[in-house]
Amino acid sequence: MPIHCCARRLAALVAVLLSIVSTSVAATVLFEYRSTCEVNCASLGLSTGDAVGGVVGFTDAAVAFGVAFSAADVDVFDLTFGTFTFDRTSLDTAFAVFTGLEPNSFFFEFVSGAPGTQPGYNITATGWLAGPSVAEAASGGVGALMRIPEPASVALVLLALAMGGLVRRGRRDA
Repeated sequence: MPIHCCARRLAALVAVLLSIVSTSVAATVLFEYRSTCEVNCASLGLSTGDAVGGVVGFTDAAVAFGVAFSAADVDVFDLTFGTFTFDRTSLDTAFAVFTGLEPNSFFFEFVSGAPGTQPGYNITATGWLAGPSVAEAASGGVGALMRIPEPASVALVLLALAMGGLVRRGRRDA
């Protein structure tokens, strides 16, 4: 059996499987937040210039250009500021609008539900404030939510290149 015949059958099978998986699985879209500590860093166990950040994940349906979302759309929330780590249970309010060719967000705000006398945070695109209390909080500069590419996307590109190579090889051999 010629190789191009097998490659076409394999490509068709992969396309069918991908269409089934992509329509039946709702995914969380992950973003990375990064910034640096600039003021009162010692209250977090950091030095000036140390990195802070983490991962925020949104319901797939919420990630659309120009659409605002709320805290209900946040599936994953894991941010670390020195000795303080905040998870999804700490999130009280959230807002973001996705912009650009890749859905990165440069307009966002996350606020903890803690009273000002307990550990909490307020994170926006223009800066952040986090710490053991409002009076002891450290702060930092501009940050952005940058989309983390899905490993499946990379695998699909490699699979497509391999399939294209097999089809071209089969045509050349025929």
